[in-house]
Amino acid sequence: MTWVTRIITQSNQSSPVSFIRTLHTSHGRFLAASQSWCKTKKRVSDPEALLTTPNVIQTVPISPPASATVYDQRVLDDGSVFQARVPLDPQALPTVTETDLPPPIHPPREQKRHLSEEQITEIRELRAKDPAHWTNYRLAQKYNCNPVFISSVAPAPKEYIRQLCAKANEAWDKKGWKRRIITINRVKRRTLW
Repeated sequence: MTWVTRIITQSNQSSPVSFIRTLHTSHGRFLAASQSWCKTKKRVSDPEALLTTPNVIQTVPISPPASATVYDQRVLDDGSVFQARVPLDPQALPTVTETDLPPPIHPPREQKRHLSEEQITEIRELRAKDPAHWTNYRLAQKYNCNPVFISSVAPAPKEYIRQLCAKANEAWDKKGWKRRIITINRVKRRTLW
């Protein structure tokens, strides 16, 4: 005989449930978990009630999948079907003038002038003499051309490239494990662009 049933039998209350409720409210204890005032949800007593609810899928209107407009459809010699998604007649296309277009994001740039042979030999001499000072960017600014053009005309000396690689390896060795992981993940994300 447990202490709860002993208390119930000793009390002069008419029903044990009402006594347990008063015990719960007076002492702040949870004695009867199966009572209706429990916070847990009850199960549905009638399983047939779930079958009588309206089907939600049938009430939602179904529209066909979106597809591009087909302007022309022709059967080819091999039996395949050609569908034109744009009008085949050029007169059916609207005429667009420059005033109809939005303004340009960047102002139009002038075409870079081509360098003469004397300037190209001077670029090669400067690049070979001091590649640390005369970088692609600095030479491109001086001669008003593209840095990619400078790198194709006058590539850096191999010894200078070895020095840059050694400096980069030294900087990599100084990095901690966390900074290395961040750098590797950045390179991986960049390849996914």
